[in-house]
Amino acid sequence: MINRFPSSRMTLPFSDLSGFAPLFRTYVTNYEALSGYFGGNPADDADLEDLVYRAVAHPRDRDNLVLALHRQAELFHADVASRSNIDQLQHPETAVIVTGQQLGLTGGPLYTLYKTITTIQLARKLTEKTGKPVVPVFWLESEDHDLPEAAYLNIPTQTELKKIVYSGHILPEKGNLGPVGRIAFSEQINEVLAEVEAVLMPTDIRAELMALIRSAYLPGTTFTTAFARLLCKLFAGTGLVMISPDDPALKALSIPLFQKAIQEKDALYHALSTTSNELLAAGFHAQVTPRIVNLFYVHEGTRYAIEPVENGYQLKGHHRTFTEDELLAEIAAHPLSFSPNVVLRPQMQDFLLPTAAYVGGPGEVAYFAQFKKVYGWSGTPMPVIFPRASATLMEPRVRKIVDRNQLHWPDLAGNVDTYFQNLVRGLSNGKMDAVFDRTLQVLATEMDQLKPLVVAQDGSLDRAVEATRTNLFNELEKLRKRVLQAEKRNYDTLRDQVWKARLALFPDGLQERSVSFLYFLNKYGTDLITLLLDKLDVEIQAHQVIEL
Repeated sequence: MINRFPSSRMTLPFSDLSGFAPLFRTYVTNYEALSGYFGGNPADDADLEDLVYRAVAHPRDRDNLVLALHRQAELFHADVASRSNIDQLQHPETAVIVTGQQLGLTGGPLYTLYKTITTIQLARKLTEKTGKPVVPVFWLESEDHDLPEAAYLNIPTQTELKKIVYSGHILPEKGNLGPVGRIAFSEQINEVLAEVEAVLMPTDIRAELMALIRSAYLPGTTFTTAFARLLCKLFAGTGLVMISPDDPALKALSIPLFQKAIQEKDALYHALSTTSNELLAAGFHAQVTPRIVNLFYVHEGTRYAIEPVENGYQLKGHHRTFTEDELLAEIAAHPLSFSPNVVLRPQMQDFLLPTAAYVGGPGEVAYFAQFKKVYGWSGTPMPVIFPRASATLMEPRVRKIVDRNQLHWPDLAGNVDTYFQNLVRGLSNGKMDAVFDRTLQVLATEMDQLKPLVVAQDGSLDRAVEATRTNLFNELEKLRKRVLQAEKRNYDTLRDQVWKARLALFPDGLQERSVSFLYFLNKYGTDLITLLLDKLDVEIQAHQVIEL
């Protein structure tokens, strides 16, 4: 897929856009105000380099990690560059930059690309700065149990943001279907992909793109494998390493961490709740609600929260109970049955991996703000939390609409009808009506002056003068109506263009959070990824607008 094109970029402060919480905005503009909650400043190269050295100094079982990653690489069809980076992880001086997210259908929204590109670029930079190998890693959120959140994608059409849903598995009335990553697609995935192809506009690229998607998303393939295979193909040659934590070997390596989370649950709860209260007192929000137990248990195909009860623990919504000794023994015997929640997941990640930095979105930055004391509890170095690049892609047709109508396009994120009304008021302001009213007044005055002169010449022309007056007034009113109709048509066109710009830039909130990247790959090919690798500035602490 080759389709090269130029690009330019502008930036907007996050304060100009809705959807970015005060904590995140403070983090990227005034790190010192939050430095006590984090492990290092993402804008400070010295902090980033220091975390590389700290990450590699902390002991980890690299041998078994590498064996597991190679086994997964075989399943995910990883290329030579990726497998070479897995081999690099055997070396005690190798660090990693990690990102991760939920397994969105066909790769998820645009920010999947931005997260991955930020991770790759940061790994390259730190390799050069430190002289140590730094490997980009994508942590597949394969254990999340929220199927509805993972089973859809959005593609813009001419008139709407079309939501396409995979419905090959029906949720039970109570509970869930267990980790989404383990769910294998039914034949219904073929219907979903046929709908995707029908919704995507016909282009020279579409057939090749759909062949690529279908090669990953096959009936019988799990959410984890399909997602990983697609990203491996899109980022071939970059050395990106995929890791799924829902793996027998990786869970076996995590047994000490899981047992510690039970044995020292009170200390973990105190570490998290203390920081949460501090953030609230400072006027920020707490993204994560502290829980006593931070593990889930997968039983009979359902993922259950574990809750403390008298004399032990119980699965929430289920009758099964454990004493503490029984739960610890179950972790040791069947670690694959356990999965970490949002608090323990980063601890598992950095327990296994020599993580120097984690690339996250605004929500992830917020919940990591609660975790510094949790890292102290686990004894693992807290990585730098590096905000992913944030961007809006602006196509030429949208740029023309914005320029032609002088739109302040960030305002399109709000109430579009109100924005349109204000725009029309500024353009019209009753000017046309006022000009016609003045013309009628002038005409009436002139006719009043003309009439006595005409009648003085011939009294019988009185009615002719009045008839002429009426005809002139009527013709002028007809012209007024025609002009106002033309003005209305122009405003209808403007309204249509404003809504088109809104659909392109803020289809359901920020474009990067709602639009499937397939929409842009279908128009611009995989060269879009090459362009973003080159043009997306991962160190800008602002929202970028990239013109295609």
